[in-house]
Amino acid sequence: MNNESISTLSALLVFVQQNSSFFFCMLIAVWGSTAAYIARLKKSGKDFSLTELIGEWSISGFAGMLTVLVCQEFGVSLTLTAFAAGISGHMGGTAIHLLEQATRKRFPNFFKAE
Repeated sequence: MNNESISTLSALLVFVQQNSSFFFCMLIAVWGSTAAYIARLKKSGKDFSLTELIGEWSISGFAGMLTVLVCQEFGVSLTLTAFAAGISGHMGGTAIHLLEQATRKRFPNFFKAE
């Protein structure tokens, strides 16, 4: 390995270490999404679809990310943040809708242009 490769790898490791709790919470959100998807499949009797699961992960990952950002802003513990991210991941689009409603209520002038 040359010095540039070692420097890049070192920078990547520092980034991961500094953001490991964020990645952990995102993993919990995606896990919540997977659990919800499996439960829906069992209830409906539908066949597994990788495309659908990836779509679920995308939506739930976004919901989890928003939840983590809100929790960080309010100084919530890592344990409670991970819990909230998991619930948001499980809820998926519903969590995004609820976060949007709360934001509109808290900052009504921010959305006046719509």
